[in-house]
Amino acid sequence: MKTIKNIFTLVLIASVMVFPSCGGDGGGEPSISFDEKMNGTWTLTSVTVDGIDVTSDFTGFQLSLSSSGSNSGGGYYNITNGNNILFSIGSYSLNGTTSMNLNGDDGSSTSTTISLSADGTTLTLSFYNPTTTLGGGRVDGAAGDYVFVLSKQ
Repeated sequence: MKTIKNIFTLVLIASVMVFPSCGGDGGGEPSISFDEKMNGTWTLTSVTVDGIDVTSDFTGFQLSLSSSGSNSGGGYYNITNGNNILFSIGSYSLNGTTSMNLNGDDGSSTSTTISLSADGTTLTLSFYNPTTTLGGGRVDGAAGDYVFVLSKQ
């Protein structure tokens, strides 16, 4: 009887060591890159300047991002109803996962701090606009620390 008990114990120990390695295929959903999560159209949730809510000044604001597809961490952007704060068309480049440069077609460049929610549905852009004009003084803007909170469409 002791021999059967010992054999049973050995089989139990062997199965504990072998079966955990027979887990799933590690499948689940494929990993999505940061650049891919950024792609798409983002609509406005809120905007503050120096902590003051100015969301109503940006009615209809949208930011469309499309990566260049080369895993270079960049691509093209288009802003609708940007209220003269950022140039409406240009290219962007990602600097890791915490900052992005928006390079307007007019040669302007704005460095932004970015934050993307873990589920990829909320994007926050923070930047300082140092001047009260955009594009060499052609258009009025507002100086200050801007925070745009956007939702993926």
